[in-house]
Amino acid sequence: LKAVGGQPLPARTSMKIIIGATVTFLLSTAVATMATAANPPWAHINASRKQVTFEISEGPHGQHGPYNFAGSAHGHMTMTVPTGWHVTMKVTNDGSTGHSLEIIKAPKTPPVESVKPAFKHAETKDLTSGMPPGASSTFSFTTNKPGQYWLMCAVPGHALLGMWHQYVVSSSAKRPSVAERS
Repeated sequence: LKAVGGQPLPARTSMKIIIGATVTFLLSTAVATMATAANPPWAHINASRKQVTFEISEGPHGQHGPYNFAGSAHGHMTMTVPTGWHVTMKVTNDGSTGHSLEIIKAPKTPPVESVKPAFKHAETKDLTSGMPPGASSTFSFTTNKPGQYWLMCAVPGHALLGMWHQYVVSSSAKRPSVAERS
């Protein structure tokens, strides 16, 4: 290796630069691999078929009380799906009160009750009354419109209590991902 000005660097300095670059490369590869592998066990991806199944638990008691999806609330989770993928949502009410789930266009504030789903069939049964505790509902749709959306409970008042998350349909994403922030 040569320094600025064309003078050769001492062998020891050259070796430090090569080792530093190698360590940086290995660490960045490990971080990228960890980010890819960080999807929760309830996200099942079939990349070759462009299909993803999310098994969502509603209302399990935890740090966010009974108003959460998969233990997270208040938009702390972002689900990203590439445009053109087939999405299946298997939703189970593990809470103690009725809950529902729908995908809507991202509002500025949580709606008080259900609004028109952003994608045809992107909603559980019994949107307003919610599924009773222990009940399940499955729906499927295709992510045909890139944009910012919300996954939310449409039982009146539940989104206001924190039952909503970011749902992104991305034309640049290569595979689905789930990210959570504290």
